[in-house]
Amino acid sequence: MVSISLKVQSGMSDRLKSIKVKRTNQQWKAFPSFKHCVEFSRQYNYENYWEYYIAQQWCWDDFGPSINLDILEELKRTNREMNQIWTFQPKTNMYPCRIYLKGDKELELFLLKWG
Repeated sequence: MVSISLKVQSGMSDRLKSIKVKRTNQQWKAFPSFKHCVEFSRQYNYENYWEYYIAQQWCWDDFGPSINLDILEELKRTNREMNQIWTFQPKTNMYPCRIYLKGDKELELFLLKWG
């Protein structure tokens, strides 16, 4: 319910304008655990960051809690139970904001909502 009220306040529709979907490969830190990457615009402005925030919130609500990719990779070495369906990566100097999804099913659900 929170995401609906936030969306109404911002005047945004369910369609995200700033995303690109990419398939991960051996060069990606998220590979092979996560098959798809939803990349948000490199332009840092309120609307683009807001899209990342509400999409991340939706993933949290629909796929369960997750953790930053860098921390997740460290924790996997400790054999702890972690959510392996999705993870996120905030904007860095090298990369835009990203959400990683485990497989085709998760990507289809994401695009059904936001695509």
